[in-house]
Amino acid sequence: MALPVVLKSGKNYITATLDGEMPFEELLVNIVNKFRESEEFFGTEPFAIMLDGRELSDREKNIILDAIDEYTNIHITHLIENDALKESIAEMKFYDKMHILDNVKENNCLFINRDVGMKEKIFAPGNLVVLGDVSAGAIVKAGENIIVMGSLKGQALAGNDPKIDTAFIMANDFCPENFRIGSVLGDIPKQKKSVLKKHRSTPLVAEFADGEIQIYSF
Repeated sequence: MALPVVLKSGKNYITATLDGEMPFEELLVNIVNKFRESEEFFGTEPFAIMLDGRELSDREKNIILDAIDEYTNIHITHLIENDALKESIAEMKFYDKMHILDNVKENNCLFINRDVGMKEKIFAPGNLVVLGDVSAGAIVKAGENIIVMGSLKGQALAGNDPKIDTAFIMANDFCPENFRIGSVLGDIPKQKKSVLKKHRSTPLVAEFADGEIQIYSF
């Protein structure tokens, strides 16, 4: 007989494969018990979670996350949607005209499936992919590369892993408060302002190579 809940540890997230037939109320009890049993293994580090194995409504997903938060000592940072993860990879490959994403591997990425709000701080030991916007006042930091599918208006700090020689920050609207790659601060691109024209998105890549940061469009 298959287990109702199976946990599998990834690079920066946990996949919970759930029984597809068990009544939801009974499954919820099994989920809480499984995470309780795994508290010592997971430790105190927060992580993201992906729910797999059955179709869940938004309400059921929220109930599961609330139950884990209330009845265990495990801290879930956010829910990774499987479809969004696949779509984001496909979209990034579409934008990757210069093949700068060849070294960004799916299992070495932390995916944030939402906007990053003001005063929020997010760190990824490897690559960081934000599927929404990074608001002014927010900080996103990564050991390797940072990719923002929306607007980058906060701070972006990439290349913090000392083993990394090159790193980049990529955004579909590149207008950060400031950014740094490794130990080198970048010059914020100047944008033409006009009271008659709306803000235009500026897709740019800031890449550190050969001791300097180069900024170019894609």
